[in-house]
Amino acid sequence: MDKLKYVKLENEDGSYSESIPLAADAEYIDINGDALPKILNKKPYYYNSVADMKADTKLQVGDMAITLGYYEPNDGGAAEYNIVKGTFHIDYGTYHQLDNNLVAELITHNDTVNILQYGAKADGIYNNRNNFTRAMSYSKCHHIIVPEKEKSYLVTALQIQPDIFLEGIGFPKIDIDFDNAENVTSSIKGRSTMKNLYINCLAENKYGSRFAIENSDGAKILNCKFEGFRDTDTYNA
Repeated sequence: MDKLKYVKLENEDGSYSESIPLAADAEYIDINGDALPKILNKKPYYYNSVADMKADTKLQVGDMAITLGYYEPNDGGAAEYNIVKGTFHIDYGTYHQLDNNLVAELITHNDTVNILQYGAKADGIYNNRNNFTRAMSYSKCHHIIVPEKEKSYLVTALQIQPDIFLEGIGFPKIDIDFDNAENVTSSIKGRSTMKNLYINCLAENKYGSRFAIENSDGAKILNCKFEGFRDTDTYNA
């Protein structure tokens, strides 16, 4: 997790207070505004999981919440959130609906999000198709990282949308178990990049087991391994 920003407040005697976390919203408030000291003095609230954060009805607009994991501490889905009010697309990654009807908005850094911050599981069992789709469709960021885990990320289809950079950290394995009834083709679309990924096809009868480049202008596949697909229809790099 990236480091939080910190500030020091000057006391009346000229000394400075200890560094305290700076809520993201404070950057946009006039330094002479009455609200600034109130926001600066709000310490972040820490939670073991997203579920614990959602259940805390004491959170207020302007608070910062920090989760130590998505499902449990140290599962890789740790994140920072601003607590806001309004109508948002609740996608269980960028925005979470809290039990008090406020919303936790994901704080991103360097145009990057972690697929584990969208509830993905690398256990070889859980279907991560919706998690990848939500991260690519609703995140404000174009760079999505996929950390290497002991087991694979199972999906029934992986469709990389335009302008997305899907990057493996280490060399994570994504198992594609095609939904034969839908015959969905996994693909990468133009102006997108996938890098450092091991893409493995689990479909026994290979029905619909293709990985295609659609609207190929600008699509890049870098240092990726493909295994188990129909050779004639699969891009290999």
